[in-house]
Amino acid sequence: MSFHELTAGYPWLTKRAARVMDTGATMPPRNGMAYLLALFVPFAGRLGAGFGFLILVYIVGVLAAVAIPAYNDYTVRAKVSTAISGSQDARDALTNYYQTNQEVPESLDSAGIPPQLADGAELFLDPNQMVLTVSTEQGEIIFTPAADAQGRITWACTNGEGLKPSQLPPSCRNFENE
Repeated sequence: MSFHELTAGYPWLTKRAARVMDTGATMPPRNGMAYLLALFVPFAGRLGAGFGFLILVYIVGVLAAVAIPAYNDYTVRAKVSTAISGSQDARDALTNYYQTNQEVPESLDSAGIPPQLADGAELFLDPNQMVLTVSTEQGEIIFTPAADAQGRITWACTNGEGLKPSQLPPSCRNFENE
């Protein structure tokens, strides 16, 4: 009864009758649990608590429509972060090869880099520009090198085919390898 009073627009008939018969009659207190339950069912006025339940379902649906894609991006971002850290040794080997030989290696094998990471991601090298592509189940991560004034190689990370920019970890947007 307490829950219904909180979610409807009027008190129950028994309380109204008791108040009419004796204006000084004490009314039974509301159950504290009714307040907690009423928080989840909005007041619906003349339409009753059933309409309030529909509003609650709508609110939960909207929240789920926002939360599920955000969660999916989060899980992809975690897997991409693993591939980024797993490819660190390959980028280091490419940097060392370039600084030692002053040329881009013709292939990953010539630089001593295995074509696959421990997590199953595949590595591809573009020998014209020394661009390293890491291909994962989620999509591609592209590492592009650049030389600074002191001759140090830095790597910029961008999304490739299959990855949205929102699925890249924040560290990839300003990724540098010295």
